[in-house]
Amino acid sequence: MKVFLACAKGMPENEVEVKRKDVQRYLSMKNKKTVQVVPSKQDFETYFAQCGGWNEWITHVASGVDYTTRRHIYDAVVCVDARLGRATASIIEKTMEAGKPALLWDTQKNEMKRVTSVKTVDDTDWTGGWTLNTL
Repeated sequence: MKVFLACAKGMPENEVEVKRKDVQRYLSMKNKKTVQVVPSKQDFETYFAQCGGWNEWITHVASGVDYTTRRHIYDAVVCVDARLGRATASIIEKTMEAGKPALLWDTQKNEMKRVTSVKTVDDTDWTGGWTLNTL
């Protein structure tokens, strides 16, 4: 299982790594299989230029398919904050449209919540104008 970990661009690397390990540990125990968790910054730095722009990169994350295996690149997307920027909001929406799980990692309770929708709070705030609704 391969999971995209959506973190704010400005989140310190050490904090991203703690969240990555926590999510990996939780999902590995829950699913009883190996889970690879890829932070958003890592995927962005590796694939954004190849994708050619924001819309193409968002599609790559949300519904992209590996050329060799013909499987989705990511099986799920996990957000670490309910407040999102435009790109992450689009990734979540497209992930759900593709029928894949979009989840919110609740650090306080050490659990995952299923995302049910994305709500626009302020569409002029590209770094935090969207929020997640969860079960």
